[in-house]
Amino acid sequence: MRYFKVLGNDSLSIIVWPPRRGLIDSVVITPKHAALQKLTEAEDVNSIAIHDVSSEVFKVLIDYMYCASIKLNDKMASEIFEILLGAEKLKIEMVIDGLQCYLVEHCEEYLSRNFSLIYRASFERGSLRCLQEYCTRVISDSPEVIFSASDFTSIPMDLLTEIVGRDDLQMDEVDVWNSVLKWGLAQSPILTNNPESWSLDEIKFLNTALQDLFELIRFVQLSSRQFKTKVIPYKNILPSNIYEELMGYFIPPRVRPTSIIILAPRRGLIDSKIITTKHAIFITSWIDQKDKKEIFFQPYDDNPYVFELLFRGSRDGFSPSVFHEICDNKAHTVWYLLFLESILKVINMSHVFFYAIKSVMRVTGTNEILGGYNPVVWQRLNCKWGESTNSFIFSFPSNDFVDTILSRVSIRKKAINLESSYGPSWGYDLMMVGPNLKKRCSCNQDHLRMMYEKPIREKKGEFEIDDYEVFLIERKDGKPLSQ
Repeated sequence: MRYFKVLGNDSLSIIVWPPRRGLIDSVVITPKHAALQKLTEAEDVNSIAIHDVSSEVFKVLIDYMYCASIKLNDKMASEIFEILLGAEKLKIEMVIDGLQCYLVEHCEEYLSRNFSLIYRASFERGSLRCLQEYCTRVISDSPEVIFSASDFTSIPMDLLTEIVGRDDLQMDEVDVWNSVLKWGLAQSPILTNNPESWSLDEIKFLNTALQDLFELIRFVQLSSRQFKTKVIPYKNILPSNIYEELMGYFIPPRVRPTSIIILAPRRGLIDSKIITTKHAIFITSWIDQKDKKEIFFQPYDDNPYVFELLFRGSRDGFSPSVFHEICDNKAHTVWYLLFLESILKVINMSHVFFYAIKSVMRVTGTNEILGGYNPVVWQRLNCKWGESTNSFIFSFPSNDFVDTILSRVSIRKKAINLESSYGPSWGYDLMMVGPNLKKRCSCNQDHLRMMYEKPIREKKGEFEIDDYEVFLIERKDGKPLSQ
């Protein structure tokens, strides 16, 4: 609300209203300062009421009107933000523009820690365009930052829904679920962290608050232990059909969900455009032969290996020579193929004693991911084979991990094809052939002998790929990998 009074044509009275302790009541500026022209240009006025500006902030802005400068080196980021909001109320454009840029360039920690505050303030005020662009950039490029903000639980529901629905959210799914629960609990001042103490009304409240988010959680990306410890305690807030199907999925023998929409896995914490954390956990479980030790195979809950991106075809090239230059003399290799909307990705992983490499490709036509593991070194040896007793190839035909196929080597003397004109290749069962590894990949060729136990996909023949990646892998405990 504005309050006006006539003081003369050459002066302006700014009245801070309502008067409160710690706030300036009024100040008269004579003559009218150019910085305030925007504030009064809509009307020929001499008195403006400004709500809730602290005396400290007001003094800084009045000093600026006469000194044309603001000293920031002795001010905290929170104080600078308050000065910015004060300048916005007075419509001092140079201060508004300058302080926004300063905050983005020098106070990113404060902005990310208080993301909800910054988001709301910037989009409620049309003049804070620089902060709006910062928020949009964070949401687009690093949405996981928002979950670690100190005021995360106050972000609006529509923003949370947008972020949780992102396929490129680089967080483990259990952390996404925990964050959604945290946000939901914060929406009611009476809800505790103990679900056993909730009343029927409290359960109904939380179910309603989170109902738009349940179908955006990739529950099938959780491990069995994570489902047991992080989801089952909150079963009462889940829709009954989702909970019943998840129970059937996680308790052996596993049954594929039919009514739940299986969303594409998130990229996760591995720097890959193809595989997720859960794919990697399956692979390392097979490397450690957990499938041979248990009646019902259960992959690791926590990955005992570290993955580091070494090579990406779209970045480094697709010739066999580039692959060999980077990956030769590396042992323990895993390689993946991903078929996604007419794109195939193959991943190859290789290890040298204490570390391994994995590489990835994409091929056209399905959601299938193919791959292989090589525990011996890659070399350029024409008409030669790599011998291995522990290599294997595999397939993830769908996003839900129910129908995964594992095929271990059966003819160990011809486990790995070492031709110099090839990329990573396992016998004749899974191959990349040069000179352009994007154009000639093959699986299950009719006229060639199989070196592995069984085919890992129904479709035979050649296909093209979009990309592939290679990763270094090592055990977190530093122990060597067996060959």
